[in-house]
Amino acid sequence: MRKTVIAGLLASSLIAAVVQAQTPPAAATGSTAANPVAPGAIQALRDMGAYLQSLSRFEVTTEMTGERVLADGQKLQHCATAVMQVARPNSLS
Repeated sequence: MRKTVIAGLLASSLIAAVVQAQTPPAAATGSTAANPVAPGAIQALRDMGAYLQSLSRFEVTTEMTGERVLADGQKLQHCATAVMQVARPNSLS
């Protein structure tokens, strides 16, 4: 289960970072596109995936920070760190 959580955290942080970094504001483009993700971002993810598939060992580390504002205005900050080590063909830790 730990591996599933780590893989989920890793995937969501990578996708969220690319979408946030590459999506232009709607007002700046002047029209609403059917696909809000820039083609360059999609190609960058494909290139990264192809490169990772060519490696026999690699490690990915991610750090995330979030904030929740309670009804009384108090802010709670939460942090998470995930490290995934891959050794092909069958090791994920």
